[in-house]
Order: sequence, then structure tokens, then C-alpha cells
Amino acid sequence: MSDPNFDSLEEQDRLRRIADRYQGPDSSITEQQANEYMAREAGRLVEGPKVLVLGAATGVWAEPLIARFGGFDTVDAVEHLVQDLERQYPGKVRGFVSLFEEFDPSDTGYDTIVLGHVLEHLHNPVDVLTRCRSWLRPGGRVVILVPNAHSLHRQVGVSLGYLEKVTDKSAGDLALGHRRVYTWDSLRADVEAAEFTDLHLSGLFIKPLSNQQMDEFSDELRIAFFQMGPVAPELACVICCVAKA
Repeated sequence: MSDPNFDSLEEQDRLRRIADRYQGPDSSITEQQANEYMAREAGRLVEGPKVLVLGAATGVWAEPLIARFGGFDTVDAVEHLVQDLERQYPGKVRGFVSLFEEFDPSDTGYDTIVLGHVLEHLHNPVDVLTRCRSWLRPGGRVVILVPNAHSLHRQVGVSLGYLEKVTDKSAGDLALGHRRVYTWDSLRADVEAAEFTDLHLSGLFIKPLSNQQMDEFSDELRIAFFQMGPVAPELACVICCVAKA
């Protein structure tokens, strides 16, 4: 790596430590349903048939993408996550074990690269986005999902004194290895710095309270909040960005 502050071995160890958090039994019903909802809704923005997904941890993109395109590629630094997906969907998932910062695909020209909850983890998001642009066909797109600093539940946290400001990292952010919390402006700045064009940002689902508190909601109430993202996108839990190479 050209960045002297980036340590590959240290990054691999860090990712292995947090990987089980995305697959473990501590995952709440709200988190599971939200991930499925996000993959389903944002999945409609994916163009194929050649798709690369950065990150294999939750596997929520697998079924929507296989249903539409017959299969996809994925890359992750944690080997067992890649192997799990390949075993679960034999012949449908082609996996690569690598840090995104070091991934060098011999087969490029992707129609879409999906970065679902990836950028907030990275040492240098603009560097990885720039690399992604080189893996896309001309006019190909990225579909990016990141947590929204101005999400309603984070603003409630500030009001209650749990956070000093919305861009502060919460205990949950730290447990998941987040290095930053994006605003609409900071996400746009990183994507534009990587020289993507034709950006379109939107909000996905409203989260009024913590996952644990929302676990007490009925399925119908949770889903109703999920569907409210377009009504108040600036308060949505997740920012979705589509941009072209």
C-alpha cells in the first residue's frame, strides 16, 4: 500500500475480530429484518448481470442477486465468510479472499459494485472507491449504503445525552468497527473525490429507537417504520447512494 499509515496485517486482524458480530446470535430481529429490507430495496438499483459485492459478512445480498442475475462475485478479508457463502450457494457465488485495499481482480468490467455498510469501516474510503471505479465498465455504477449520522434515533440519542453530537461514534459503532459516521454531505464528498458522477442519494427506513427497543415492536410496526424512509429521507437510518463511473 502507498499509505504508510495502513498496516495490512493489523487490518486483517481487526476485521476478523469484528466479523462474528455480523453473524452471531446477538443480532436482533430488528437488525435482521432491516438488513433484509435494505438488500431488497437497494437491490433494485443494481444493474447486471456482472455484479461484485464488497463484504460477505451478512450474506443478505445473496438471494436477491442470485434471483435476478444467477450469481455474483464477492470479496472479503475474512476467509470463512467467503467460504460460507460459497458453500451455501454452490456455483452461484465466486468468492475472493482479500482486503479491499489490496484486491486486484483479473476479471473486471463489472456492471455494479455493491458496498453495503462498507465505507464506514475503511481506513481510506476514497482510495477504495477509486479502486472500485477502475473495476467497473464505462458507465457502470456503485450502490453504497452507510449509516446516517442524522438518523432519528441518533438525534434522540443526542437529546438524551448519550451522544454529544450526531457524528460521534456510539458504543454500537465502536463494537462494529466503524471509523466514521457519514452525513449526506460527507458521503457525497467522498464519492465525488473518487471521481464518480451522476450521484443520487436517498434515505432507507426510519429507526426511531435502538434495535433492542424496536425488537419490542410488532412486525407490522417495524415494517411501517422501514417504509417511511422516502417520507423523511434526511431522518432515515441509512443513506443510499448510486453513482456512475
